[in-house]
Amino acid sequence: MLLKTAMKTMRRNISMNILSILQMTAALLIASVMVSAICIRYQTYTPFQDYFEGHGLFCKFTTPAHDGDLYDMSTRIESSEALLSYLSASSALTAHELILTVDDGSENGAMPKAISYDDEIIRRYQPSLQDGRWLSTEAEEIEIVISENAYGWKVGDIIPFAVGGDDQMLLLEGRVVGVLRDNAEVFGLFRSRNDESDEIYRLLYDSYSFGIEGKPLMLFSYSTLERLEPSPLQSIYSSVLLSYPNDTSSETMKKDQQTLNRLGCAMSIDLQTMDVNSKHYLYYEMYRLLPIVAVLMVLVLVSSISSSALSTRRRLRDYAIFYLNGLQWKQCMVVNLLQAFLTGAAAVLLTICGVAVVRFSTLSDTFRILWNGWVVVVLAGMLLVYLLLSMLMPVMMLYSTTPARILKGN
Repeated sequence: MLLKTAMKTMRRNISMNILSILQMTAALLIASVMVSAICIRYQTYTPFQDYFEGHGLFCKFTTPAHDGDLYDMSTRIESSEALLSYLSASSALTAHELILTVDDGSENGAMPKAISYDDEIIRRYQPSLQDGRWLSTEAEEIEIVISENAYGWKVGDIIPFAVGGDDQMLLLEGRVVGVLRDNAEVFGLFRSRNDESDEIYRLLYDSYSFGIEGKPLMLFSYSTLERLEPSPLQSIYSSVLLSYPNDTSSETMKKDQQTLNRLGCAMSIDLQTMDVNSKHYLYYEMYRLLPIVAVLMVLVLVSSISSSALSTRRRLRDYAIFYLNGLQWKQCMVVNLLQAFLTGAAAVLLTICGVAVVRFSTLSDTFRILWNGWVVVVLAGMLLVYLLLSMLMPVMMLYSTTPARILKGN
């Protein structure tokens, strides 16, 4: 009976309730976009958060790391341990360049872009895949994760390739275990820096699209290739994260930056500076959209309180009669709670439809909405606040009067 009464009350104030539903839907959708934007950005920040929030340097090598003549392969620096021997850092995460060709029917073969990773990078970060799985750090064979390609390579295929060694090309083959999603964020790709405001964690990555690059990308495990005899040349290249003890002086780090420049590092950035800039970037979407969400929530709550107060005012005589027939004031308030709940439920259904429209239409190029735990928690919190505040006016009205006073006044 209470539910039927709530539905009848909503029909009597249909225009105001529709407005409340639309406002609540808009607030939920914008909040979903805001939270999703933060979650998407955190997917590439969180794996290396301890480095970003620690004491260290981010380095970008635009040429392979080397100590001497760049074109003398014997001077190339291949391992994290070898790089650390020149520095005062305590640990390093490095990506490596491979000189690799595959047979495409031409005289010299094609040269895909090839990168290998330290085991710690493989364990910490997995780019978005459209098929298969990520690299294993304990593989018994050479594993490859590839981008989209013109060769028809897919998960399970064996790819023969030639890779550069110290003084010769080595003929090897590897099994495809995963295929990258187009425009996946890949660690160790070179992203240009436009100005100082771009000194954020995203410099570690860049998106890769076969349609733009025109050649496939092949990703390997450094340790798997290093176990081969003879092993390929895997020069440190592109993104490097260095961690230092907390008591390391600024003079020591500046000296290391000079050493890194001599080894082929194009730029090095203090991670504390990078982390401050990164936090601003991570929360930018929240700073931009939070005022809109707040304004919409205020409008929703005002509409809800007004609608509840109006419907309660119109039905005070009915509530008084119900009370004389055994219905308690708290049951009358349940009617208003059910009305607010139905409004919230309708807004949630419209929000789900809106999310589906965004995700499966061209709007996904502009807005990305994730349906994860954080989005659910934020939306549930907004709905809870809405339900609680929508009961504010009815509670005040009902508890400030009596059935006898209502009946005498009418």
